[in-house]
Amino acid sequence: KSWAVTWFEMANEADHGNHSVKPFKKYSPADYVAWYNESVKRMKAVDGNIQCGAHMGTGTPPTDPWNAAVLSGTKDRLDWVIIHTYLPAAAPLDWTGSADIAQLRINAYHSNILANTGRRIPIGITEFNNGFHAMRYSWNVALFCAEYLGAMLQPSNNILMAQYWHLVNGYFGLVHNKTPYAGL
Repeated sequence: KSWAVTWFEMANEADHGNHSVKPFKKYSPADYVAWYNESVKRMKAVDGNIQCGAHMGTGTPPTDPWNAAVLSGTKDRLDWVIIHTYLPAAAPLDWTGSADIAQLRINAYHSNILANTGRRIPIGITEFNNGFHAMRYSWNVALFCAEYLGAMLQPSNNILMAQYWHLVNGYFGLVHNKTPYAGL
């Protein structure tokens, strides 16, 4: 039976670990590359139309050694690159440059991708939000997200998709219900 699913994010924050899931699992770059390549090979044998993305480092800069190892190790099976961005990472006194910081981060990822794969590969920003949690409900954050969305929509940035993390409940949630967040 076919479910017509095209896009696969291969793990989530594999370098960081699976949070509170038991048993705990955290990959080394070599382990992640081996798992990614074998999984993608098997998946594409079933459906050659699927597109698989490898995860970059969690909360680290584009130049993180994890990223270089994963990009160079998966480059032959890599359809898109997954990043999470929580910018700015602190509360600057002047937020007017925060969209510029985001653009610099996108540029740095593209440079690193090209240097390690020899190709221009699309980026999927599967989590984004502001990085300064105490201000997450402020107008500054709303304006930053609007500017960031504008940058992500620029064709030259080659952004495949972007998902705001996250709307309901949890640490970043904008909408809360009375049921405590269970981490599900």
